Parts: sequence; structure tokens; C-alpha cells
Amino acid sequence: MKNRATFEITEHPTHIQLRIAGIVDEYSAFPDFVSSLYRDIIVDLIDFQSINSMGIREWIPWINHQQFNSMTFKRCPKVFIDQLNNVEGFIPEKARIASFFVPYFSETSDEEAAILFSRGEHFSNGKIIQLPHVLDSNLIRMEADIILDKYLRFLPRFGL
Repeated sequence: MKNRATFEITEHPTHIQLRIAGIVDEYSAFPDFVSSLYRDIIVDLIDFQSINSMGIREWIPWINHQQFNSMTFKRCPKVFIDQLNNVEGFIPEKARIASFFVPYFSETSDEEAAILFSRGEHFSNGKIIQLPHVLDSNLIRMEADIILDKYLRFLPRFGL
């Protein structure tokens, strides 16, 4: 089988930018890079599609092996947040979530939307500050398409 995930690494003097895209599974080739206690790691998951149980088995030791001053995950899709909520050790204990997507749905128009929640604007110190007002194409308010308390379980731990 072929590798269906890509790991794009951009190194800077103070941080490493890691962009993960595609499907993480048992065939994923996790990259080696020089991490350091003096550098930050910023993980961008905008194109992350999914991770299966075998991918999780490989992911956990790889991500927890990285050394860092700080590790921040941004633009986390629902599939990533679901795993974060359900799998102990999915990301390092000191890691933080800077932004994540929340699915919204309109029963009136059957429209779906993924709304980016960002630290400082929508959440802070592990708590939701405000929920955005999301409208469908008919200007009717959409509702979060998840059980908020369950979906946001990770927030007090990683949303600081």
C-alpha cells in the first residue's frame, strides 16, 4: 500500500512548521526532523482527513517523542478532535490547541458548514467565550452539529 499522508516541514530559527495532510494510517511515513526544547512546533491540520486505529498506534509514540518548547495545533478538523477526546496520549500533555473546526448544520436548507473556533476569539483558558451566529444561505441560523459538551471535552486540558 502507498503512503496516503503528507508531512510538510518548514524549519525556522525559532520554530518548526509541520503541515499534515491526507489519511494517517499504518502506511504513513512519519518524518524525522530535529526537534529541540528551544524551538516551538506548530502543527497545521487544515488538510488532515482521517486517522485509523493503526495510524493512531504509530502516531502516539511519534508525536510524543518530539522535543519542543511549545507545541501548538491549529485548524484541527472534527476527525482530529474526536480522536483527541477519545484516545489518551493522542497529543503531548503540554501541547495546546490554537484553533479547531466545529460542524454546523441547517435543518431548513440541509446546508453544512465547518466553522473555525480560534483561541482568544471563541475560547480562552479552556472555556468557550462565545458561540458564533452562523447563518445558512437563506439567512436562517444554523446550529452546531455536535453535542457541545461532549465535543469540547478537550478544551479545559488543551485549550489554555
